[in-house]
Amino acid sequence: MPWITGASGGLEYDVVLGVDPVITWYSHWTVDNGTFATIKTISSENLTAGSKSDQESAGGTRASEALMSLSSHSAPYSATRERTGFRAVIVGPSQGWRNYRHQSDALSIYTLLRKNGVADEDIILMTFDDIPTSPENPLRGDIHNVPRGENVRAGAQVDYAGPAVTAEMLKNVMTGNRTASTPVVLESDAGTDVFVYIASHGSPGEVVFGYGNGFFTTDDFTRVTDAMARDRRYRQMVFFIDTCFGESIATGATAPGIYYLTGAAKNEPSLGAVYDMEIKQWLSDEFTSSVLSAIRANPDITFRELYPATYKSVTGSHVRMVDTGQFDLDSPVMAYLSP
Repeated sequence: MPWITGASGGLEYDVVLGVDPVITWYSHWTVDNGTFATIKTISSENLTAGSKSDQESAGGTRASEALMSLSSHSAPYSATRERTGFRAVIVGPSQGWRNYRHQSDALSIYTLLRKNGVADEDIILMTFDDIPTSPENPLRGDIHNVPRGENVRAGAQVDYAGPAVTAEMLKNVMTGNRTASTPVVLESDAGTDVFVYIASHGSPGEVVFGYGNGFFTTDDFTRVTDAMARDRRYRQMVFFIDTCFGESIATGATAPGIYYLTGAAKNEPSLGAVYDMEIKQWLSDEFTSSVLSAIRANPDITFRELYPATYKSVTGSHVRMVDTGQFDLDSPVMAYLSP
């Protein structure tokens, strides 16, 4: 049952008002045994600013440069300080059966790091962790990221679960503020490469933490990363953020050495992906699924290459990258995500 969906994603808008599409993307999908598969993505690259002159908005927008070429604008850079360690913080704060995909994605990233040789003591895992025992879960104790896939919950050592997974706790963990409620914090220094992954709901300027567990805001992101830079708590820092309006969280970023990749622009929602017909649930978010697919397809993919790779494959929203400078874009992703 193949078909091509029109304007299914990858729409590239002008940079001034964000109104006029410059390039559209289409997905060629098939359904095989109840599972959607993307055969390829197709772009209308022949659509230029000149061909849409009669369709410009009243605001007089102008066409932006291709988003996928932005990552080639930065000159090569190598960190001046030698790397002495690696630490990760992984967060899946959503609760309830309908938010299966957030916990599944967090555990899949955790599993990726563990299989890449990162010790558990170098990973702080924060997940609400109610899905394995949820009454709706027909596979008790199981969370999987692809249909009939491995149980990514098995063997995972959760540092913070349930109501303990709050926005305030994340801020304490990131800044190394050890308290009675946050005994495990990020232990890093000027030689540590840090990786932070969050999968959750979001609203403009906010990452949502469960029900009543607070919000991690744009201001929080700026204050936390500025404090970490001031206290020399990282060498370089990578954020993969899978939330609606994800770009909005990093709009005030000023700390150097940060690479921020998210699946949705600051003014749009993101979508789930990979539906499991057997348990009747979405297993993953499209951005995280695309990141994992890109890494598996090319284990040597660099951060510079990861942006256009995910931009092409995410069809429900628009992948955005923020590079604050002093980050080695040409380093391989899996080499960075290693001990």
